[in-house]
Amino acid sequence: MSDATLALSSQRQRLARLALLVAAGIAAVELVHTVRILMAPVEQRRFPYDYVSRGVWAAYAYIRPLDRTSIDISSPVAAAEKVLRSDPQLYAEFNQTGLCFIYPPTAATELLPFGWVAGQAGMPRAVQLMDLLGRICALATVLIALWFMPWVLRGPRDWLLALVILLAFFPIRWALVCVNAQTLINLFLAGAILAYVYSRGTLCGVLLGLASCLKPYLVPLILFALARREWKVAAGAVAAGSALILASLVVLGFAPWEAYLRDVLPAVSAGYAKWDNQSFLGLARRWVGDAQVWQLVPTSPGVTYFGWCATAVLLVLAVFPRGYRVAIAAERAPDSSASSAEARSVPPPLLFRGGDIGIAVLLVTVASPIAWSHYYGWAVVLCCICLAAGRPLQASRLYYVLLGVSYVLLATDWRPVAAECPGPVSLLDSPKLLAAVLLLGIAWHACRRLHVGRSTGVSSAARM
Repeated sequence: MSDATLALSSQRQRLARLALLVAAGIAAVELVHTVRILMAPVEQRRFPYDYVSRGVWAAYAYIRPLDRTSIDISSPVAAAEKVLRSDPQLYAEFNQTGLCFIYPPTAATELLPFGWVAGQAGMPRAVQLMDLLGRICALATVLIALWFMPWVLRGPRDWLLALVILLAFFPIRWALVCVNAQTLINLFLAGAILAYVYSRGTLCGVLLGLASCLKPYLVPLILFALARREWKVAAGAVAAGSALILASLVVLGFAPWEAYLRDVLPAVSAGYAKWDNQSFLGLARRWVGDAQVWQLVPTSPGVTYFGWCATAVLLVLAVFPRGYRVAIAAERAPDSSASSAEARSVPPPLLFRGGDIGIAVLLVTVASPIAWSHYYGWAVVLCCICLAAGRPLQASRLYYVLLGVSYVLLATDWRPVAAECPGPVSLLDSPKLLAAVLLLGIAWHACRRLHVGRSTGVSSAARM
């Protein structure tokens, strides 16, 4: 048995142990929070909310009967139904609770099929359709993540373990529980990453454009494409967005856009102090002691300025080159004894491209005023890209340990432990933000070491 084969076998054993530790970590976190729930003084417990953690009972979303009453999706669908009736009053019910339609008019236009179903068969049917589609989107997102890991998975047992661990990713499950349009966005982003990896620029751009028209915090990704001269990506995004904007203007006129830009967008840009808002602005609001309520309320000027400055820095980092001037040794020719594993591996230049755009999407997410847990559902793909990058990098044990920690923090639901407590202690209620920062560091490190030249990456992708 050659040295290459022995090294590959040793690395697979290490990854198998890592997978088991990650699974154990997820279970331990959920067990701790379940114990906290059971120890809390509650006069009349509701099942399952007051018996097990949200991360545990959220698994029910995969198998429960189709939801008929979700508030999260009913407001956008109601707006889509108004578009079909040419009713421009999309924001007539807007209020500070944020439980009404707060997306741009393009979101209502994009969800027209659900609006049609609501008009023909009623809102419950439309919600059920979205719930069903959301489960398909969740599975497709996980399958895209698995696309980067075939060299790690040798048999049915490995594939099953990987599938369970990825499906356990809480942000994916929580989007299903809420029956939220984020399930579509997660799939759009996962598909855009895969398309970008294989230099399918137009497809990547269209998917980014569709995602941005649902939730506009993703619009700055166009800057990422322009900075890299990915003209097809930028053109696809602009074309998709322009088509939906034009359609909304033709049907509804300027009135809903005026209401959105004047009333809705400024209120949403203030974000929430609520602990589940895992963005830098959400952390800043908790740090200064803003009330953690489900309302869109303004914050202090200092936090507003911090939000703008943080957003600017994060967007600069999103478009900043990652390794274009970093030289690494040329790839070694694969050893014949390890040819099977090499053939199933994603080439380093393609992993670089996946990590590059994944970093940009993650930076844009944490820069958003609002980043609920389900906004990170697509990040399961970036985790798998970083895992796949470990082989060509000959990554150290520390690399895998840090990646495992970031995955556990992202994959689990964390109950607030310092609610309403300002100052540094508020960091305890920002685990997904901290995990995102850790994942950013891991992915950036991998990109800088994977880079073998811009032309190499593009040409390698073109040959796939």
